[in-house]
Amino acid sequence: MAAKSGGGGSTKLDRKTVQKTVTKPTYKEEVEKDWRLILHDDTVHTIQQVCDIVSLCCPLCTGPRAYEVTLEVHMNGAATVAVANKKIVDEYCKSLQAAGLTVSMAPDDDFEPASEGEE
Repeated sequence: MAAKSGGGGSTKLDRKTVQKTVTKPTYKEEVEKDWRLILHDDTVHTIQQVCDIVSLCCPLCTGPRAYEVTLEVHMNGAATVAVANKKIVDEYCKSLQAAGLTVSMAPDDDFEPASEGEE
């Protein structure tokens, strides 16, 4: 009688042998998390001035997007201008502050994910 070979079959694990694998983020992943640039409303600048300043100082938010952000700031008091790595957001933040706008930056982790239909 010939012996049966067990080739090609899948191995069944019982529930006790399943292991959970947890990976820690590397140093680079921790450092390069996204940050959010937040523009706050003010009573000094007109909507057009704010739109022009945002378009000029923030290449990630130009034209129609700058206008949308400006209107959102006017209606809600604050809006996200851009989400990028900390170095870029910091540069835009300083540039917008130098132009006279009120802006802040915060880790993107501090915000809830956008719902459908929101940006």
